Amino acid sequence: MNDFYIILGKKIKEIRQKVGMTQEELAWKCGISLNFLGQIERGQKKPSIDTIKKIATAL
Repeated sequence: MNDFYIILGKKIKEIRQKVGMTQEELAWKCGISLNFLGQIERGQKKPSIDTIKKIATAL
């Protein structure tokens, strides 16, 4: 996987934890599965621009 997606996933996780949000809460707010969010945070999946926008808005 591209380094960009690994860094993006780490940043999403870092910010999510900083604001005190669980993966379950963030996934629910974004309308994505918990499994998919976990894969994004680990850099294993490439989220669409729309999904990135939803995550950014929720955080």
